[in-house]
Amino acid sequence: MSIISGQASGLDSEYDPLEDAWDDWSEEATEPIKCLFCADTYTSAALLFAHCASTHGFDFVQLRKTYKWDFYQSIRTINYIRRRVIDEPALCETTTFELTPETIAAYLQDDQYLAPAIEEDALLY
Repeated sequence: MSIISGQASGLDSEYDPLEDAWDDWSEEATEPIKCLFCADTYTSAALLFAHCASTHGFDFVQLRKTYKWDFYQSIRTINYIRRRVIDEPALCETTTFELTPETIAAYLQDDQYLAPAIEEDALLY
């Protein structure tokens, strides 16, 4: 495959970065999606994120808009939270989970958070 004028030859369509957007999360998942904090499960990411906002005080959707997170930054955020909850089980009961700008800046630079914190995490697929 060669690159000509910024386009890769041999591809049927151009790469669309919007395809990497998480807008399709409104679709129902085939596997239950586990809450970021507690053991509750949901059939869609939209329901999960609404639960996280109302029950745990963590509005992922709003934070994603505020910080303009891309796909990989969103993945890092989810995995960072999941690992924090694994390391600190008391966070399961939290009603006000917050991320400081300093914490966000630190974990967004750490590639370890690109790897799933839990196996076959339906939220990441």
